[in-house]
Amino acid sequence: MNNSIRCILAEFLVAKAFDIDSAGVRVPWSAYDLKTRDGIKIEVKSAAYLQSWKQTRLSTISFSIKAARCWDADSGVMELEARRPADVYVFALLACIDSSTVNPLDLAQWQFYVLARCDVDAYPRSKHSVTLRSLEKMVEPVAFGELRAAVQIASKRHQDMAQLSREG
Repeated sequence: MNNSIRCILAEFLVAKAFDIDSAGVRVPWSAYDLKTRDGIKIEVKSAAYLQSWKQTRLSTISFSIKAARCWDADSGVMELEARRPADVYVFALLACIDSSTVNPLDLAQWQFYVLARCDVDAYPRSKHSVTLRSLEKMVEPVAFGELRAAVQIASKRHQDMAQLSREG
């Protein structure tokens, strides 16, 4: 339930959806979290209503979408300008609201919202975060079993929009 561990679990779940070898998957401070065998760069963000500390109410759900200066692990160089380098963003929500039954290892308790980078870039309300309510207006959540297909669809949208941008 700890938020710093939950984010690693969320990355692991997305990696498993793509059969990405989990050995060495997570490189802290990388420009993005995962890369599929097809070359799709994925950023995973996680949130939960329930936390590891005592709560008087459920957490309000929002996810960071802030552009950042990317660090190249191979060269050890930090880029000068902030950007969003992933092709696809997966917003993973541990959606259980009952502290007596919450189980982060139960895939049925997770919802995944998947957006192409162009949709994150075009989000009009904030350049720093997106609320669950806003995500729900942009895309339907998918279950774990649908995650791979949703990421592939978002990746295709990203590629199509990038091609239009280069042509226009």
